[in-house]
Order: sequence, then C-alpha cells, then structure tokens
Amino acid sequence: MEVESFNADVERRILIGMITDDTVVSSVASLWKTTNRFDFFRTDIANLVGRWAVDHYNKYSKAIRESIQSRFQSYQDKNSNQDYCKQISDLLTSLDLEFDNNPIQNRDYLIDQASRYFTEVQLDRIADRIKAGIQSGKLEDSLDAVNSFQRVELNADLGIDPLRNETAIRQAFEGGAEQLIHFNKKDEDDIQFFFGNAFSRDSFIGFLAGEKVGKSFALLDISVRAMKERRKVAFFEVGDMSQNQVIMRLMQYVTAIPKKKDFVIKVPSRLEVDKKHNIEIDYNEMPIREPLFVEDAIQKCRKMVEKHGKDELLRLSVHASGSVSVPGIVSRLDTWERSGWIPDVIVIDYADLLAPIDGKQDRRYQVDDTWKRLRGLSQSKHCLIVTATQADAASYKTKLLDKSNFSESKTKLAHVTGMVGINATPIERDQQIRRLNWIVRREEEYSELECLYVAGCLAIGRPMILGFYPKIH
Repeated sequence: MEVESFNADVERRILIGMITDDTVVSSVASLWKTTNRFDFFRTDIANLVGRWAVDHYNKYSKAIRESIQSRFQSYQDKNSNQDYCKQISDLLTSLDLEFDNNPIQNRDYLIDQASRYFTEVQLDRIADRIKAGIQSGKLEDSLDAVNSFQRVELNADLGIDPLRNETAIRQAFEGGAEQLIHFNKKDEDDIQFFFGNAFSRDSFIGFLAGEKVGKSFALLDISVRAMKERRKVAFFEVGDMSQNQVIMRLMQYVTAIPKKKDFVIKVPSRLEVDKKHNIEIDYNEMPIREPLFVEDAIQKCRKMVEKHGKDELLRLSVHASGSVSVPGIVSRLDTWERSGWIPDVIVIDYADLLAPIDGKQDRRYQVDDTWKRLRGLSQSKHCLIVTATQADAASYKTKLLDKSNFSESKTKLAHVTGMVGINATPIERDQQIRRLNWIVRREEEYSELECLYVAGCLAIGRPMILGFYPKIH
C-alpha cells in the first residue's frame, strides 16, 4: 500500500511538472514523440491531461500552464460524459492547489522519478500480458510481452545532438545552475560575490577548518538561509552534537537571543579591511538581561513557519559518531521520499564522523569511498550537499589553509565541487572574524590567497552577519 500511495503522489507531481515547467514537459514530450505512445500513466485521465500538456508544448515550445483550463473547457463542450469531465475538473483543481502550496523545485529529480514511474507502469502492464498469455495457453504472447519491455529513461545517456536537442539545452541553463542559497541583504553583497553560484543544485561543497573554528556554525547558517528561501533541508548531525544541542543552537539563531544572561554580546555593525589587511570593525553592544526562554523560541518558530511557508522545510536526524554511513543516509532519505518529502539541500555535520562503508579497507580508502558516494548522492538526488572536514595538524601553525591541509585523504578535494577554508588567528577569533578562502572550486576562477572576511556573533549562532571582500574594493 505504501508503494501504491507513493506512485500516486509521483504521478500527480509529474502532471504538475508537465503543466507548469518547460523542462519537465519537454523531457516527457521527447519520450512520447519517439515512442508514438500516450499511455505512460496508470489512468486514462492522467494520460489525457498529459497529452494536452505535450500537444501544447509541441505547438508552442512552452508549458501549457493556465491554458490547460481553456483546453479542458473545449474538451468538455464536445464530450457528453459529464461525470468523466467532472473527474477531470476535480483533478485539475487539486493539481492547481497542490502546485500553489508546493511548486516544482527539483525538476531534474522529478524527471528521474518520471523515468522510474513510467517504467513501473510498463512493467505492470507487461506482467498482466504475461499472466494472461500463460492462463490462456498462448505462451508466445507471454514471450512477446517479455521481449517488448524497454526501460524508460528520460535522461538516458544515449548520445545527443547538443545543437538540436532543446531539452538538453534547457536543462543546461535551467537545471544545473539553479542557485538554492543567496545572500540577499545589503551587508552581504561581498559574501554573495565570493560564493557566487557555488550553492547550486547538483553541487557538493565542503568547509575545511581546524577544531573550534566554526564548521558547525557555518553549516547551520547555510541551513537556515536555505529554509528562508523555502528549500527543504535534511540536516544530519553525526556525533559532534546531541539533538538538544543542535536545536538549542538553532533557537539561538532564529531568535537572535543567547542562552545565557547577565552579559553583553557584541554584534558587528561595520567591517572594513585595507590593502595591508588591517581590519576595522565596529560593534553594537547588546546587554542580555534575560536568557532565551522556551516560549520565545516557540513563538519565533511559529512566525518563521508562517512567513516561509507551511511546508516542512527542515528534518533533523541525529546519529552517534560512526553509527551511520552514506548508505544509511540514503536509506533514511528514501524513507522520507516515500512519504513525499524530498530535500533540496542535505547538510552533514560532519562527513569525517560518518561510518565507513567497508570497515576492512585502509582508512584512507574508506574516506575516499565516503566522499565519492556523497558526490554521487548530490548527482543522483539532484540536490546540494554541504558538509565540513577537519584540517590536518599543520593547520594549527598556518595563517591560511591550502590544498596541503587535508586530513586522511587528499581525494576529498577531488570529489567536491568546492572546498572553502575557514581561517582565524587568535586575535581574529576574539574579534569574531573569520577569513574564508577557496581551496578548490570547479568551473570558476579562484585564488587560495584571496580571502573573504566575515564577522558574526556566535553567541546567537550567526557567523556571517557582515562580509568584506578586498578583491572588489
């Protein structure tokens, strides 16, 4: 029953994608055109609505969107079966409501789901034909059914003409470069320039730092920013903190209130760095007379949910160090997916504490396998993965991290799409300042020597309140 319910949900999401999204409908239209078939859905109504979407795309090269109502009205005027038309009308109304509450975001993953769903439908029909042939004594019919099966793959790597394949071109522009996290405030312009489109779908970003420099704070900050843009975030805490500690740190962030009282917090208000790397920073001092109360936290969470949508945007999964591996995370994600919850961003705090996939391997190969699989996960789920890793012992004596400061396996740097170093001298820590530098970055020019200076207030869980990037000043 669980699988049937899941398939029904997927069928609805595919129809929504075909009605509202150019890339989704173009992928399905290519399939229907090459096979000359219009029966990939389980029900006649779904196939009819899907055909309307494909016909519109083939004629106008765009999704049908609101025009589907006029297409339905034309169909209703010519059809005497009003009960059937009422079923179509109810379906379109429910799809419209569902799209308003949960618009298509991860289109690439939806296309992958469509491939699987269409394949399942074909297998069910072939199974019926095989059974019917056996029961009727017509063995050849059963064998013909077996031989007729062909897996449905909308994104199959069968070789394409990149100048003529509009679907591939559209996906290259709309899918791979979709930014999931932005830095939108005026004081964050330099931060946005530094990160650019790094936090995009299909990307794998790591933060490299020594102990107690701010890796977990950076991961939490990225998670909250993603939620504020209505992205679904799966946060896996692996051994570094307990569930209570993660939630308390999150509450400090969303309320901007520390958990202690009777002290003064310093919130940075101005940050500048001259050409000689001299730092000028001003603060607003805020006396804390009362600590963070539970009712304040609950009320703030309610407001955040109302502001950023009623959908569940964050799922926290806490595990002891070494108790969960990448396959274990995938299993948890698959369970959530069966209930219809699919993350756009997966945050792992942090990857070094994941269990090895093969405990008999040398530690270096275990680490390589873990990071390789994390990269594969970002690609198969078409999501952004963000994690952190511990720098080596030499990092304690260096002012700026570089490619030599990896721990355990240098292939970590080969698997990520970007690795960001978090640097801080003792004086900078006292000033609540960190320097970020790109250690590895694919598809973009970068220099390990160019640093983004960020100032925050860790008492309220916020490591990047202000940013200053000397390169653009």
